[in-house]
Amino acid sequence: MQRRALLTGAIAGGLLVAFSALSGCDGEAKAAQAAASEGLTSAIEVVERDTAQLRSGMPEGVKVLQKRMPGDPLAARLELQNAIKAARENTDNLAIAKSTFFSFADVDGKVLRSEIDPDRLVDQNILTAYPDLKRALEPNSGLIEAYGPMEALRGVKRGEDTAWVVAHRAVDGEGKLKGLFLSGWSFRFYAGVIQNAVRAKFTEAAKTKDNKKVPVIYAYVVKGALAYGEPDAPETLAEHVSKLDVLKLTEAGDYSSSAVIEKRTFGFAGRRAPALGPDAAVVIVASVF
Repeated sequence: MQRRALLTGAIAGGLLVAFSALSGCDGEAKAAQAAASEGLTSAIEVVERDTAQLRSGMPEGVKVLQKRMPGDPLAARLELQNAIKAARENTDNLAIAKSTFFSFADVDGKVLRSEIDPDRLVDQNILTAYPDLKRALEPNSGLIEAYGPMEALRGVKRGEDTAWVVAHRAVDGEGKLKGLFLSGWSFRFYAGVIQNAVRAKFTEAAKTKDNKKVPVIYAYVVKGALAYGEPDAPETLAEHVSKLDVLKLTEAGDYSSSAVIEKRTFGFAGRRAPALGPDAAVVIVASVF
């Protein structure tokens, strides 16, 4: 009887330990999901703000560019570079835009100059990489946008990347078409912008809480079937996000889940990001200790 009692107690104790462990894992998963969902709201606000800044800034910036642009941009590339720089610096929204490039291309699509050096885009044809931008050459076309990969627009040295490119026609004082004012960003670079903004918000919020712990946050921008994270974000998480089919999961609203990856519990939260196109979404990944 004593042996049976000891055995029963041992089994009960084991079950209690197992239940406690499962409860702990479940609690950790819920906390991670909650953090990811909270971060997602901030992330979408950042995306909507940043895309609006560039979209509203480009039509204003091209006005500055046209006033300062040399008569022959090809023959005066340094003067053209200064005009591009002035267009950005003297346009409020462009001065704070998250763009990775500001450039000018001639009517055939050849990039004559970018604002910064080294100029990876110079002498390359933007219209070959993004044929949809040809519409920006038409009168009254306004701002035209395109998405896709281009080696010179990569934000990282390794791994896949894609870019958002916007173009606005530029004319001289007589209204003659001179070329295209260009800007945009690498998705992997921009994922880092979102990530840093969300992390900063959590860090600031922790200052007013008794629990000063800040969750580990990663941000991924989904475009089509691929997920793009900043260079130091774990590729294992990017692979997991890519396999989720986030666009399908977010058809009816936000998506939330958790998973254990490399012995660590992560929460995932995703939402469509129409500001980056109909096939775009943002996913925030969080881990809470």
